[in-house]
Amino acid sequence: MAPPHAPAIAASDVFPWVRHLSVDEFRAFTLEPVEALSGTVEAGGRGLRA
Repeated sequence: MAPPHAPAIAASDVFPWVRHLSVDEFRAFTLEPVEALSGTVEAGGRGLRA
């Protein structure tokens, strides 16, 4: 299992401009896709393993 901060590390690698976001903006940017994927998996979806 990936560490909880893995999405934040990946976001800064893929989207280097996130360094200019405030802490709250960065948290919202990284949390939204993680929550969406988590909801898909919890709902019985196939997530990223489709």
